[in-house]
Amino acid sequence: MLFYVGLLTIGLAIWYVFKEIDIEYPFSRAVLMIIVLNLIGGMSLVENIALNMDPVANDGLFLSNAVVKLILREDGWSQELYRQAFQHSVQITFGLLFLYIVALVFESRRKTQRAIG
Repeated sequence: MLFYVGLLTIGLAIWYVFKEIDIEYPFSRAVLMIIVLNLIGGMSLVENIALNMDPVANDGLFLSNAVVKLILREDGWSQELYRQAFQHSVQITFGLLFLYIVALVFESRRKTQRAIG
């Protein structure tokens, strides 16, 4: 959960900075940055489960990196909790992709209307 709060905070900060320095399409670019960071989180979850699948190397389940520790709690997690976190990560990524497309369309229309008017 802390990971997603951090993503939202970083995304808002990026949007504000992009808007202040007058970059084209600041909101959609901020959403794109959040998508990239969320994909890094998803890849971290995949890496974690891949490392936990080898019973010879590991005597139990563990969290393999700092990003996964931000997504999952250190204590009391299970493979079911991991699966849910991974599914949420995929769903959030698809939602952000949809938001990115919508934001890009609206921002480009707004820019076109400003150029015309």
